[in-house]
Amino acid sequence: MERPENRVGSTGEATIPFRAWQKEQREKHINPFAPFEDEGEWELADWIIDTSVGHSDTDRLLKLQKACCGLSFLSNRDFLKKIDSLPQGVAWQVEKICITGDVIGADGQKETEDVELWYRNPVEVVKELLGNALFEDFLVYEPLRAWLDESKRTRVLSEMWTAEWWWEVQKRLPPGAMLAPIILASDKTQLSTFRGDKQAYPVYLTIGNIPKDVRRQPTSHSTVLLGYIPVTKLAIFGTAAARSTGQARLFHHCMSLIMEPLRKAGKEGVAVLCADGFIRHTFMVLAAYIADHPERCLAVRVRVIFTLPPRFRYPDPLVYVDYFNPFQAQRAADVTLLRTSCSVRGGQNRSGVLRLDSIIRSCFLFPVFGAVRDKSWTSQNVLDKAKVFYLNEFSDDAMYAIP
Repeated sequence: MERPENRVGSTGEATIPFRAWQKEQREKHINPFAPFEDEGEWELADWIIDTSVGHSDTDRLLKLQKACCGLSFLSNRDFLKKIDSLPQGVAWQVEKICITGDVIGADGQKETEDVELWYRNPVEVVKELLGNALFEDFLVYEPLRAWLDESKRTRVLSEMWTAEWWWEVQKRLPPGAMLAPIILASDKTQLSTFRGDKQAYPVYLTIGNIPKDVRRQPTSHSTVLLGYIPVTKLAIFGTAAARSTGQARLFHHCMSLIMEPLRKAGKEGVAVLCADGFIRHTFMVLAAYIADHPERCLAVRVRVIFTLPPRFRYPDPLVYVDYFNPFQAQRAADVTLLRTSCSVRGGQNRSGVLRLDSIIRSCFLFPVFGAVRDKSWTSQNVLDKAKVFYLNEFSDDAMYAIP
């Protein structure tokens, strides 16, 4: 194995909170199962939570004379009080977001809708993962290069820290600093219902310092619920295209709010007490985002690829694009293709400038012709004249390659 020249060091040592609490328990002879009386009560509480016993069923269970004999909690209310007194993880916070639509209300003003974004501070979540005593024997703090044999002809790429990306990022960090690669995941199919008809879908966070076989175990709790992205019908918009665009903007606005604390942590780094008791200067960088097709894909039309003059000191190539609306999550009823349309604002195509490396790949859009094909459409002007398109997600440029 090969380790980087810029080795990860530490800035000090300290006792992680869990170990400090264990020591205090031993010295003061505190019941390790508190707030429960003994191991039996703890196991009963663990069973009630893990099997998702309802509130009324918990009450019925605890009122049984044989079951509640000797218990320190005799009702669901008492039980939940004990649960709430247990040590908590990273605190939740809520941000209220006001969305302005394009439908004019009775008062002559554009209608608005309020939604709530619930989320945790991602920096604190990463600190909690790195400082979790359960992961002390699993955490990896620096990249490695591994080969199958001493000839070093075949690299072994099995974990994030064995890949070249981590190795290259490590070179850019200050001497002794550590990288915490953040992995985000979201799933629009897993909707949660809150009070009333409010719905949201979850965003999860884990880190590449934890081995993938540990991350994949639900019982390891190494993937943490980071937030809930609100879901709304957006009836304040008059057209389906406007609602689709509104949903996309809401998603990106919510993600920008959740990720805001990572700006400083990614640029300047933060001091983190790790599970092995060492304090490390840690840079938290978003490494991967796992999402389903509609969440991660957005089609654009490339207009110009260019670079800025040297005086701007930005050598990376840029691209000027016209945006399409996000692909609809529901496929068209008569075909097995995803559907999109031109994104329009104020009667003009919505445009912008992106980094060239943010474009993942080329794609092929097929215009929706309707009952009668417009004979004026050609391959040169169809992107300007057609309004709605299909994407065949099973095709790529390899299909059109000449052998």
